Amino acid sequence: MTKNVARRSVLKTLGGAAALGSAACQQNVSTQTATPVPPTVLPRVNLICHGMMLFWQDRHNPTSGITIYAPDAQGMHIVSLSMQIGGAPSLLPAPGTYTLNFTCDNSKPLGQQDKKKNLVFYDSDSSKGLVVNPGQAQYILNVPYPSEIRPFRIMKFAAKPPYKRTAPHNHTTTTFDINPDRMAGLYVLTYNKVSSPVTLAQGASAPQTIAAPPPLLNLHFYATTNPAITPSPSHLQYFNALMSFTGQTPLDLEVDNATPNVDPPDQQQVDGDLSQLDVYDLVELKPSGRAADPVGCIEGWGS
Repeated sequence: MTKNVARRSVLKTLGGAAALGSAACQQNVSTQTATPVPPTVLPRVNLICHGMMLFWQDRHNPTSGITIYAPDAQGMHIVSLSMQIGGAPSLLPAPGTYTLNFTCDNSKPLGQQDKKKNLVFYDSDSSKGLVVNPGQAQYILNVPYPSEIRPFRIMKFAAKPPYKRTAPHNHTTTTFDINPDRMAGLYVLTYNKVSSPVTLAQGASAPQTIAAPPPLLNLHFYATTNPAITPSPSHLQYFNALMSFTGQTPLDLEVDNATPNVDPPDQQQVDGDLSQLDVYDLVELKPSGRAADPVGCIEGWGS
């Protein structure tokens, strides 16, 4: 598997170099002929999201974009955004707030997430006082509103919902009517007809351009288990700390279920714009890595 990763990385690196060379040639031609160079259009950009993170939509303007929060997991997680499978080199040099910016075809609203298939906290009229605690987030990534969202690594639970239904653990599921019988361990935010440049900026700093050859750019966003550390059973508390809601005790999701039924990643059916390795977790990419516990890291939606 290591050879596959290395080969894929080399191919992507060579492709990126070819794209930069092509751009330089176009610039020279443009200088000589004074003909404007039209912007490159990438048919598709995929943001492949692994691990413990919260996807947050503005309920008042849901198509304005999505903010992804990755909690501070006290060293138990690695957070990385990369053009390479495995997360290195990372485009995120340090914890902070980042913005991924480009234009795309997102004319079709996706609607609310399905509470039967996703972990969803939805506060349509503000009556539940649902808010994000940004102080609990290690990384914040603002991204455009996608053309579609595709779930992979589907976990099927024997008991529904997979969370405890006894006090004091039942208030979260009761308040937000969370009752999934399956959940995704991996979400792919897909953007169609993307106009370049694709840029990434931290705070008010100057944006850096992410160069990629057409027709496809896959970005891998990991907020998942550090292969060098075995996470404690209580590390869901870091996800819980990302949100609060007025008048209620702190958010408390506690898994009360057997290990779900999940197909091995090498048996996952993936679309042509993805590879089998795209759906592997960081620990699964390590040759000696243990199989990741799909319940150990969790993704959720909120608005």
